Amino acid sequence: MDDNILNISPGGSDPAAYILQNNQYLQQRFASELYFPYQFVYFLGPDLSPIDVKGWADFSGIEPKNAVNSEWLLLAHPDDRDVAVQMNEAVFVERRVCSATYRILRKDGVYRMALIRSGPVYDKNGNHVGWVGVFADVTDQYLLNRQIEDSLQALFLMSETLLTSSHMPLEDICNNIAEIALNILQIKSISVSFIHPQTGFLIPISSAGSTIPRIKRWKERIPKINICEFPPDELLLLRSGQCYPKKFQLEPVPEEHDTGERWVLMTPILLGSELIGLFTMEPFNQTYQFGPDSERLAKNIAHIFAITAQYDHLHKNQQIAEEISQNEIAARRKMDDFLKVISHDLQSPLTSIKTAIEFAKLKITNIINNPDSLEKHIATLQKLEDMLTRANKQCDVEIRLIHDLVVSGQIESNTFDMSFSLVNLVELVSTEVHNIADSYSDRAIRLTVFPKSEIVMVNADAIRIKQVVTNFIINALKFSDASEPVEILLMENTEEAKVIVMDFGIGIPPDEHDKIWERLYKSPSGKQKPYPKLSVGLGLGLFICKGIIEAHHGAIGAESEVGKGSSFWFTLPLAAAQPERKPPKTL
Repeated sequence: MDDNILNISPGGSDPAAYILQNNQYLQQRFASELYFPYQFVYFLGPDLSPIDVKGWADFSGIEPKNAVNSEWLLLAHPDDRDVAVQMNEAVFVERRVCSATYRILRKDGVYRMALIRSGPVYDKNGNHVGWVGVFADVTDQYLLNRQIEDSLQALFLMSETLLTSSHMPLEDICNNIAEIALNILQIKSISVSFIHPQTGFLIPISSAGSTIPRIKRWKERIPKINICEFPPDELLLLRSGQCYPKKFQLEPVPEEHDTGERWVLMTPILLGSELIGLFTMEPFNQTYQFGPDSERLAKNIAHIFAITAQYDHLHKNQQIAEEISQNEIAARRKMDDFLKVISHDLQSPLTSIKTAIEFAKLKITNIINNPDSLEKHIATLQKLEDMLTRANKQCDVEIRLIHDLVVSGQIESNTFDMSFSLVNLVELVSTEVHNIADSYSDRAIRLTVFPKSEIVMVNADAIRIKQVVTNFIINALKFSDASEPVEILLMENTEEAKVIVMDFGIGIPPDEHDKIWERLYKSPSGKQKPYPKLSVGLGLGLFICKGIIEAHHGAIGAESEVGKGSSFWFTLPLAAAQPERKPPKTL
């Protein structure tokens, strides 16, 4: 702000005549920095005597004889008189140019908010010749600002409510805020874009007040702009939190009478000291001058968008933290369940083995101590043989459980090794069916190959595929009654072979169809086994089968209905070269 008014013609001996002579220049020079239309200009002599105070008289109904007397100060609202006194001291004692806003009593008895700017006048020779002041009634603007401030506060509370009580995407929240801000500010359009933290390119978030074609062009244009390519002086203003007007020349749209020229107020969106986005306002009138109030309102709204972005960031982080926490809880529960299963399923065979070994040891010690009665112990030795045979089978169970644990861990860690070779799937499946049928002679297990063929070649790990076939058949036996058959169907087309194992047992509830493939999942309904000769494992079998088949680039699945049975199937791609087919043998 200037400290005095210069550049006027030298005066004579009459200061009043001198000031009035330069009246028009002083008005233009002194009122140019106001952002509001002024009502009148007043002039005082060097001794503070009125030269031209007609405007004061018309406004207040009195004509003060001296600028600093009590009559003048009494026009100020009692709560604002300290402001009036401080301004008078700055202007008339310290001889500085000063502006102040306070309430002044109008002649109709109503207080109006006034913006008063006053300062000393000097001629070119440096002689003090008087004082000049400008009076602007800014009541309407003040009330409008108050209304806008209240609306902004309501907008802030609404945005906070949207963020904390809803799961709306950031773009939708910003669109709602932008539409409300557009109505509050009574301007043509608003746009909001955030800055990508890694690349610096702008991300279009929200645009309000524009036509659909303009919004579409804006969304296409904004992502091509990088904040680092802004002119250094503009970038400095933005990073220091300053607003500035900027002219854009976009592609004209004749059908919309759009020349493409835009004047907008560029406002930084700051989170602390970090520039995170841009907020722009476009007025209806392209000749509109953005003043301090416009900038202040723009900064307030930009701050709301900054808080919105911060809330969204915190909300996403909270969601991630909650997901991690839930995953950790689920993992701990799964581990607890796993340890319970392991402790039970591994302990049971070990207990049987230990009992058999201790009993055998006791009997053998007894025989050694009584060698003369060896013939008497033949029956005992046969009994020991049976017990050790059962113990050996229990060892096999233990080895299988431990093997399943190892394999499931390899599948989950992607360290599962397989040895591929050309395998005749018909031979592999039929051999396994016959082996299982021999072990469970009380069950009907039937294999059908369609179309009939002796050879269906696949590239596979024979041991792993045999494991899948065995698992499917054993499960079918385990969960179906001894009187029910188990059907195995081997099919092929031009691209793949398909193996289906069907039972007519208890079936699987619909809500478990996906869960049965999970690691360590054991169906609650599986506890009711119709065929108790087979024990339930660790809940790893189907998980391992799925890993094996997927490693072969095949598919695996199941269809089941409670009380009617289940069909488990898998497919394998056929080998590229198939040998000449031979007439099938009867299976």
